[in-house]
Amino acid sequence: MWSRIRSSGLARTMCSVGSAMFIGDFTIQQIEQTTTSSKRDDHLTTPNDLIYELSHNRAWNISRSLRMGATGILLSGPISEFTYKGVSRYLANQSAAKKVLAIIAVSPLNISCSISTPSILAGLSSSDVYSKWEREFFPTLCLNTLFWPPGLYIILKKVKLQNRGSVGAIVWFGWSLVLSVIANRS
Repeated sequence: MWSRIRSSGLARTMCSVGSAMFIGDFTIQQIEQTTTSSKRDDHLTTPNDLIYELSHNRAWNISRSLRMGATGILLSGPISEFTYKGVSRYLANQSAAKKVLAIIAVSPLNISCSISTPSILAGLSSSDVYSKWEREFFPTLCLNTLFWPPGLYIILKKVKLQNRGSVGAIVWFGWSLVLSVIANRS
């Protein structure tokens, strides 16, 4: 069974997207500390988070990055892989532009997971998670609709099906920078 999962590209996509989201969050944390005080209260941080001091004025919230990485591995990666495979299978004779539109149509599911899951993993209440989703969903969907189409079009035109999820993780890294800011706002 594991060899079948591995050969399908799912495990590679899960790891690729999870890694992109983990590294993206680390990157955003460092940018946040460059542009503002590192003691801000508007980031999703819990008292139990593991914080590693990188230097006297730099820290890394490892727990926050792990929450983002887990979201990528457990939800965003599989959603991406199944979306690429489904579009390839059911829209095989359609243009790349129509396939991009179909993938964008699935994005509300992925956005909802990416906004909500880090908050759930941080222990926020269901009402706080819903309030966050309600506040962040539409602006994130708008950004998603502007960000993804060029990358998706190139991926669909130039990349073999079994590698689309992993190559898409390169674009995911850029998108994870945006998601990390959004998902980790309180």
